[in-house]
Amino acid sequence: RAGNKNINGSSNTFLGSNAGHNNTEGGANIFIGNSTGYNNTEGDNNVFIGAGSGTNNLSGLRNTFIGTSAGAGAASNNASDNVFIGYYSGRSIESPITH
Repeated sequence: RAGNKNINGSSNTFLGSNAGHNNTEGGANIFIGNSTGYNNTEGDNNVFIGAGSGTNNLSGLRNTFIGTSAGAGAASNNASDNVFIGYYSGRSIESPITH
């Protein structure tokens, strides 16, 4: 059921059970692994590799999460422009990081 709810999203690659499951509008994403980017709806240009990585990202942009459950805490806070590499890295991010 990868990309199960994709309606208007384009140029996406979803590999793995439930990868990009709730994606509706997001485009140019690469989600590889079971449940990667599961709740992504409008996020664009994200790369999530590893089971459960980016699971709760909704609309964050330009993120790279590599590793089991990496960036799993990046939820509806619109976390963008982050790089998390490693098992559970970035799992507790709760607000966008600003520079």
